[in-house]
Amino acid sequence: MIEWTQYAQGTAHITVTGRLDAHEAPRLRECFEETREAGLARCLVTMQGVDFMDSAGLASVVSGLKSARQHGGDLVIVSPSPMVQKVLELTLLNQVIPIQDTLESSPAGPH
Repeated sequence: MIEWTQYAQGTAHITVTGRLDAHEAPRLRECFEETREAGLARCLVTMQGVDFMDSAGLASVVSGLKSARQHGGDLVIVSPSPMVQKVLELTLLNQVIPIQDTLESSPAGPH
């Protein structure tokens, strides 16, 4: 399941649970588009409940990162599950995408 809410001014919070695969990746891309349309340039993506992520899921995250940065924002992965953490490390995306342990450790709004 993928859903989003406004977290703070200029910041969206997207929660991803379950599988992030070819079936669910389009929904994540829709969320990124919806947040941009709402004027939220920064996305906090909580991935604590993701138990599987394939290349389509990973591509949707990278797409969201590119889009956020093109619009003057950023994308931060919050509380990645061990599976997500491993994928990010294997692809070296952990060196490109900011990762934080908790939602509360995020500054409110874009930086």
